[in-house]
Amino acid sequence: MAEQQTTTTGLFAGKTLTELEDGVLSKLGETAQTFTRYTQAEVDAYLNRALREFCFRTRILKTNAITILKASIRYYKLPTNFLDFVNPRWVARYRDAGGTGYTRLERISVQKLDNVSGTWRDEVGTPKGLFLGPVYGNTRMVGVYPIPDADGATYDVSQDTGVVVSGSNVSIGNNVTGVHKTGANSVFYVDTEGRDLATLGVMVGMAIENLTDGSKGAITAIGDSEATNDKISVTLAGGTDNDFDVGDSVIIYAGEYGVLTSWATDTEQYLFNTEFGVLGTVTTPNGNIEYEFIRDAAKLSNANQYPEIPWMFHDDLEWYAAGLLLGTDHDGRIDKSLGANFLMLWEAAVTKGKEMCGDNLGFPETLEPDSDYIGEL
Repeated sequence: MAEQQTTTTGLFAGKTLTELEDGVLSKLGETAQTFTRYTQAEVDAYLNRALREFCFRTRILKTNAITILKASIRYYKLPTNFLDFVNPRWVARYRDAGGTGYTRLERISVQKLDNVSGTWRDEVGTPKGLFLGPVYGNTRMVGVYPIPDADGATYDVSQDTGVVVSGSNVSIGNNVTGVHKTGANSVFYVDTEGRDLATLGVMVGMAIENLTDGSKGAITAIGDSEATNDKISVTLAGGTDNDFDVGDSVIIYAGEYGVLTSWATDTEQYLFNTEFGVLGTVTTPNGNIEYEFIRDAAKLSNANQYPEIPWMFHDDLEWYAAGLLLGTDHDGRIDKSLGANFLMLWEAAVTKGKEMCGDNLGFPETLEPDSDYIGEL
């Protein structure tokens, strides 16, 4: 089984992790970047808890996934950042083997299938529905009914212009910007700030663009120049100079990626773009299923990282973190009244987030399959 997930996170703005930390500390009456009463690990943990809860309750971050089907295999791994399906009833679409159209797949339950047929577990054929499968630790599975009778086509990057394949372990969902430090007409990018680009989530295969001369290319290597992992090797094309000069501004498209995973071998590959926004049009291979889902945000772990939720809700992450920290015992300081006020502001933000996400699309209150459909099972 393989699952290919695409996300277009775009450009980020708002507050960085450092600014969020300072906002929490300010609400707690502490000085910026002073982690005496409250440790940085505690502050960051509550900020990430706020970010996850906001995504789960508002359903504000949505993306797409494609599951590559395998004959005789019923269960498939859901994306690691999967929270819920966007459409609670018609959860997915099956692209037929001939590539001529899609069939809607309804969310069903094992209990319903048992009531309809005592032999459904042995049935093989074209997918008609999905049901939630086993959970193994953090790994969530989805079952396909009936069991696929043929392999789905594999994803071929040549079918989508501007898509390249890289390695594993994407950790950050933000695009990275910087300025070239040293060397005229250089074929290498050297980061002015001397940052460890690998810790920012930069990987071989990602696209880097020289915004000054308009050239771009896929990263072929990350190495050391004046600091650890501060140098990028790339063959640039499409610009005026196709190289790097001192002061050139660059962007690395680490914020847009797709995932191709195989649960059987526990390995993952990632798809990156060479043009901004390309992954929004990744083609679904024939004989496979695609679906939209509510996803979790990337964990906040780097000082200059932005939360993936809209910027107008960044302050509200601080209210949540500060409110909960005020309810803990730090040197005997507990202010549950002020903490409760902070959490009231947080709840108001969650309500606004639900309104913004546009997820109330008039779906039926019951998730029971149609009588006509159930007859087809």
